[in-house]
Amino acid sequence: MNRYRRIAAHYALMPQGLMERPVVTLDGEGTIVAVERYDVVDSHYGTEFYSGMLLPGMVNAHTHLELSYLRGRIVAGGGFVQFAGQLTAVRDGFSREEMESAAEFWDARMFADGISAVGDVANSDVTFGLKRRRRVHYHTFLETYGLAAAPDDIAPLRAEAARCGIPSSVTPHSTYSLNEEAFDAAVGASDGLLSVHFMENREEAELFGRRGRLYEWYAGRGLPMDFIGSYTSPADRIIRCVPPSRRILLIHNTFITQEDASALAAHFGDGLTFVLCSRSNRYINDAAPPAKMLSQAGVRVALGTDSLASNTSLSMLDEVHALCEKGGVSLLTALGWATLAGAQALGIDDRFGSLEVGKCPGIVLLEGVDVATMSLRPEAKTRRIV
Repeated sequence: MNRYRRIAAHYALMPQGLMERPVVTLDGEGTIVAVERYDVVDSHYGTEFYSGMLLPGMVNAHTHLELSYLRGRIVAGGGFVQFAGQLTAVRDGFSREEMESAAEFWDARMFADGISAVGDVANSDVTFGLKRRRRVHYHTFLETYGLAAAPDDIAPLRAEAARCGIPSSVTPHSTYSLNEEAFDAAVGASDGLLSVHFMENREEAELFGRRGRLYEWYAGRGLPMDFIGSYTSPADRIIRCVPPSRRILLIHNTFITQEDASALAAHFGDGLTFVLCSRSNRYINDAAPPAKMLSQAGVRVALGTDSLASNTSLSMLDEVHALCEKGGVSLLTALGWATLAGAQALGIDDRFGSLEVGKCPGIVLLEGVDVATMSLRPEAKTRRIV
């Protein structure tokens, strides 16, 4: 019995662009052993042929799987301060069983839709059980959050992640949600990946100038803000507090300027990835990140869905579709961001992100591509083959 599996299609997404008439051969473990072109596909005994485009398993570089139970619970379009207030009000009104059940469902849905790896933020151990099974590869960002947070608040969660054998690293939530000691402690907790929410809303930059709705919200509650006055902007805080040797994902970037993007890229070099969650940004702020500007800047860009508190699905294809339709980004560029760039961001591109010999990324079929215009038809969908 042949232990190899051969998969052919009309096209395949490769690091160098679109490949016509591909045949991908995998061993019994799903590792790619050859990528070739066919002339007449039915001349290859045992080859499976699919109508569409082959992709490597996609990478959701940013979500909060543990918040899946909040799908449809937060009113869209109210802006960030309203979103944060609603989230605080409703997130504790559910049982652990409800939280775990929702996370299990969406983990399975992501896998079936073709997502092979995820950068997932955790504030609790709700998702640790499903992550131990490792059908989807997760890197878990153990997030410190809150202006009243103490530097060692994350220690119990970090210990539990280690006990469960879950790949993880400690990260600060954002530049606006932690005071100096807690922010510095999160950055210094390890030399692992960082994932920092960045310029998701205009109020974030206004806060550093002691103005805006976020500043008024904090001040009205008497919350400490010991970092104000020390930095000129969120980008300035990151550059001055995070060493250039660190690998960092900056999440959202909805209101990032070209000046800030250039300064951050100069500081971190190849260690930096800008992660866009455009459907979440539209859900909260009715705004979108400057995808075209970042694409033209030559920086690494990856895609995420954010959580179901601010989105309707955890579909990477929906993210690609939204960027191509409204963000001025080409389909091949967006697919590259949804695959290889995400794997590079998470430091797993030796195994994931592209259809290359020696990798084991999973294989996904993308159907519904209009190749003449290189665009997605309304009925486009993805499904996992391997």
